[in-house]
Amino acid sequence: MLDVIGTLYYQEAVFDDDGSVVSPAVPLAGFHINSAQELSNVDEYRITPDVPQRVFKGGLTYYYRFDSQQQAKSLLHYDESTGLYSPKVVHVQPVPDAVTSRQGMEQLIRSGLDEQVDDAINGITDPVERKLARNWLDKASIWERNNPQLLAIGNALGLSKQDVDSLFIQAGGL
Repeated sequence: MLDVIGTLYYQEAVFDDDGSVVSPAVPLAGFHINSAQELSNVDEYRITPDVPQRVFKGGLTYYYRFDSQQQAKSLLHYDESTGLYSPKVVHVQPVPDAVTSRQGMEQLIRSGLDEQVDDAINGITDPVERKLARNWLDKASIWERNNPQLLAIGNALGLSKQDVDSLFIQAGGL
């Protein structure tokens, strides 16, 4: 879903009591389009506004600023006959909520992280947290993405949230 805005203004026009313009509206540069999905091949036009003027309710909004309307039409596959844009969107594979311990361990092995897990668990300084992490790794049949022990191990390995998400996505395919 696209929200084709066109010109945005960072300062609205000011009128006197008679309706005459005291100071004109000041436009922001570019041709603005918001999207409910991340668009492919237009990363260089993606922006992060300080104060978004329009957003999609209940979901993420991706903001794009093109040099001109013609550029937006060209890059986002505008069809003159229908008046519709047909942009290509980035396919985001969902992160599984859980994987089996076999899938998780297999992915750690494939990623070369399996031997680092033992060192990471041994490096957890709190003895209770260390024992909980070891017990979870040895006994859990399902690895839930937001499990505190999994998060502790990921943190000890220096993995970001995106790194763990990627491992879960890959493990889910095994």
